[in-house]
Amino acid sequence: MSRLCFSTLAPCREGPTVCAVCISGPPLFRYEFSDESDGVSADYMKGFCCGRCASTLLTILEDLEQREKARALAGQE
Repeated sequence: MSRLCFSTLAPCREGPTVCAVCISGPPLFRYEFSDESDGVSADYMKGFCCGRCASTLLTILEDLEQREKARALAGQE
């Protein structure tokens, strides 16, 4: 199971000045990403990202889900 959680940044709170993913845009979100898809302990990442990178992270999550479904279907055949 993989999980991606976003939260907004408090406007008065100190934080990074650039996105931790692309290192160019200003961060808009705090994110936490964990991947337990191989049945082992979770790989865990967290940080701050811009809107464009938030979309990219969602695409990565979608790709992981599609691979997991393909594996499950292949196991049923």
